[in-house]
Amino acid sequence: MEIIDITNKLSEFEKHLNLNRQTILSAKFGDGKTYFLNKYIEQNEDDTFFIVLHPVNYVVSSNEDIFEYIKRDILCALMQTEELQNIDWKKTIKDVLLGNDIAELTDDILTVLAPHLQ
Repeated sequence: MEIIDITNKLSEFEKHLNLNRQTILSAKFGDGKTYFLNKYIEQNEDDTFFIVLHPVNYVVSSNEDIFEYIKRDILCALMQTEELQNIDWKKTIKDVLLGNDIAELTDDILTVLAPHLQ
């Protein structure tokens, strides 16, 4: 099977993302969305912070539950990064589970992430 050169498409996609911060990438199953995004992440991982979610795991849930699952998955992904070693994760998880001062928690996480946000 011949690999299709997507170099120009990756460049076009980056330009698009710089102009449009909210983008939905949609195509039918098997059209190469995951391949394309993996190549884009590979190309930009040094200067961009990526969190990849797999929403197929949420398909049988209600909308309210989906948002909770997304928040949980983002938190789990953040916990695995070296960038966030200064956060007290035990306290963070307790705060999230108990609903304690989410604004303060968000500020703490954003303070650590700020150098990586553009």
